Amino acid sequence: PRSADLDLEVMEHRYEASADPFRQFSRVERQRKLREMSPMERIVFVAAQTFLGSKEMRTFLFVYVLGMHLLVFFSTYHQSGGGYCDHSHHHELLSHMPPDQQVIIAAQAAGMGPSSN
Repeated sequence: PRSADLDLEVMEHRYEASADPFRQFSRVERQRKLREMSPMERIVFVAAQTFLGSKEMRTFLFVYVLGMHLLVFFSTYHQSGGGYCDHSHHHELLSHMPPDQQVIIAAQAAGMGPSSN
């Protein structure tokens, strides 16, 4: 009795949705536009729907892009010499080499050597 009422309600809702001419027109137009797209456009469209379709995916994409930008920023800053970089540990690693080689390699590591151009 109660489940029969729910089933009848569901069926009525489905019938009304399928009989709605505006929804039907919208569905047909969407399918037509998808068929007219080139394969590359379809790939971009599906990717955009996937990444922008839900709040969770948009949040994930934002955090990911922000993280990548910060990684590039800090890496560039460090490589440009803006960050303090201690080269004293290089001397410990070079202790087994002859002194003249140590000086050349330490100078190159510090960016003052002949091959740093």
